[in-house]
Amino acid sequence: MTKRGGQAAAGNTVLRVRAMPFSSRGSAMLRLRYRAISRQHSITRQRDSDTTGATTTHAKIRRADISAQSLSERPDRKAQISSARQETSSVLSEDTAQSSLKTDEDLIQSSSKTNEDGANMSLSSLIAEYLDFTIPSYITRDSASINVPKPARNNVIYTITGVRRCGKTYAMYQLMDKLIADGVPRDRLFHFSFDDERIMPFSDHTLSDLLDTYYRMVPQAVDGCYLLFDEIQEAPYWTHFIRRVAEQHNVTILLTGSSSKLLSSDIPTNLRGRSLSREMWPLSFAEYCQFHGISTQDVAGEYPAAVRRPLQNAFDDYLNVGGFPAVQTMTVLDRMRMLQGYADEIVIKDVLERFGTASLRVATRFSRNALRSTGLKFSVNAQIKTLRSMQVPVSGNKLYDLLDDFEDAHLLFKVGDFTFSIKDNPKASRKVYAVDPGLSLAVAPANHLDLGQRLETAVFVELKRRYGGNRSNAIASYSASNCPEVDFVVGDDATGEPYQLIQVAVETGIDATTVDDFGTAQLTDKFRSEIGNLSAAMANTGMDHGTLISINEEGTVTVTSGTIDVVPAWRWFLTKP
Repeated sequence: MTKRGGQAAAGNTVLRVRAMPFSSRGSAMLRLRYRAISRQHSITRQRDSDTTGATTTHAKIRRADISAQSLSERPDRKAQISSARQETSSVLSEDTAQSSLKTDEDLIQSSSKTNEDGANMSLSSLIAEYLDFTIPSYITRDSASINVPKPARNNVIYTITGVRRCGKTYAMYQLMDKLIADGVPRDRLFHFSFDDERIMPFSDHTLSDLLDTYYRMVPQAVDGCYLLFDEIQEAPYWTHFIRRVAEQHNVTILLTGSSSKLLSSDIPTNLRGRSLSREMWPLSFAEYCQFHGISTQDVAGEYPAAVRRPLQNAFDDYLNVGGFPAVQTMTVLDRMRMLQGYADEIVIKDVLERFGTASLRVATRFSRNALRSTGLKFSVNAQIKTLRSMQVPVSGNKLYDLLDDFEDAHLLFKVGDFTFSIKDNPKASRKVYAVDPGLSLAVAPANHLDLGQRLETAVFVELKRRYGGNRSNAIASYSASNCPEVDFVVGDDATGEPYQLIQVAVETGIDATTVDDFGTAQLTDKFRSEIGNLSAAMANTGMDHGTLISINEEGTVTVTSGTIDVVPAWRWFLTKP
């Protein structure tokens, strides 16, 4: 019997259970999952070894039987016959489980048939549950809106990818509601999540069996249906299955997945040009305001004071909370624990389970250090020295690979210098940015991550949201001999031509609206640094316009190379490009 306070009594023995905090418990469960996978690999290798041994035993028996049979045809060698039979008996005694081989085979076939029938029953039950599934309530997101064609053979395959927990599944629900509103029968929408443990373990035929069972339950679906598969990358041979079904069936297919196996960089290779990919991100600032019921309505491009003040306060909160939907209404402590759990989950499920680049200990520490460095130059060589000083064995090449794996999983992103984009050095120090300012804050020590880093991270993610879907766009930083750094330059990756320069600063202490000489003593160092660097970059690139994003400052500065707009961050985030 379990007692209150975490005590359990059995006879005279009392077991005291220490309750773990959410984040520790979540991390512990993830570590147990990772270790279980390692054990499963060991079990598989042992099973393969056992199978090899059993095969060898069968071979010995067969050779002994053949030997005895051939000798029996020669009466003058009865002693050798007896010897061969003794060998047969000896082999059988080594593995008594093989003494009734024919009977065992019959039992195996019978058991296989029983398991197959049970699996079919289980699939029918699961499919019925999903067809009867009630779509939960949600807040409509413009970024999650997607239009798909009616079912037909050779339709394009649609995919929604992105970091875990950013709302991809709810984007699928949003599409389902839209199709139902357009008159599509509910049973023609086959939504299924392959994260459901009841369908595990997967076999090579799980996907085919699942679809065949659905067609038997809903025969009219053969004429046309929508296949909405969540986390399908968990199943084996999923790309071959999806390609075959898209070519041979009257279907419209939408896939979502958070693992790096389904990221947009892999889709063209696996599905060979048959797919269109949509990247999803955590909530933008506009969606954050919508989620919290904050008006973003402007009047002729301007915001009345009653609208402006709540937006300024909301943006300050946005830099702390971030954009992951599930944490929006949590207390500060619960939110921090949840986001820390997200970071661990991404490292284990989307990096280590797929790539196995490094140990759990190295990957976790390295990811935390990288997330805390958001908006800063991140040196892998410095991380190697730090880890080795802590007696953590690590390979330099593995850490560089691990950083690439983090980017594949959308945990963080590397940003190089635009001036070196043509001749890239993969081992050069680059700035890194977390996928969400709230996530980077959650894993940072208290008072470690300053406001400027979070602001710059939020701007970078917004640039990725606006321009990252087009592969011709490049987002980089800019530096030159007369310009130490401009935070972002957006340009054409093919031609190397920049078309947007953006500097980010919490405040500049804006001193003037017209500057002809940055050596003027009246200018503050901060203003000279931020505005001066942007002005130099404009002159170097031939651009006559630049943007400086600040927290609350607003104005226009005229420089010799052109015009610089100083824009409050909340306004820039709400302005459509």
